[in-house]
Parts: sequence; structure tokens; C-alpha cells
Amino acid sequence: MLTRSESFSPSFPVAYCASCTREVIACVVLVDGREVRQCAHCDRPLQDDLRWVGAEAVADLGYEIRPAPRGGGCGCSSGGCATCPRQ
Repeated sequence: MLTRSESFSPSFPVAYCASCTREVIACVVLVDGREVRQCAHCDRPLQDDLRWVGAEAVADLGYEIRPAPRGGGCGCSSGGCATCPRQ
């Protein structure tokens, strides 16, 4: 049984990307109605099995985890989407 802290721990899917020659965060997209796991950087399909890692391990891979911006919005801060007001 999960404890409260374990059930709310963030985890991220990562896998090795041969094109980027490093471990990357994986994104899931639909292609012809099926799920395909792709590299978050180059969009190429990932062949390796996913592993789920916590925020500290993601930081070790070179990613930065920041709190969501205050006041809502999507978090991209570009102002170009319908969620964020243009600044």
C-alpha cells in the first residue's frame, strides 16, 4: 500500500534516445490511433523500455523542475496560447 507521500511523488517517463545519444523525457503521442513514445527533443520514436524516475533523477539528466507560475496559465510563459494573456 502506498503512503500519502509516495502516492503524490512526481515521476517522469525517461528512455534512451539513439538520435540524441542520451536519456530523455518521453512524450506519448497518438499515431494512427496507437500510442507512440517519442523523444521530447527530436520527436523520434524511442525503442528502449521506459523507466519512471523522480524529480531528482530528472534533474541529473539536465532537466529543471520549477513551480508553476502564479496566476494560472499553461506554464510556457510565451503568451502565445489561449491560456495565457499576451504580455
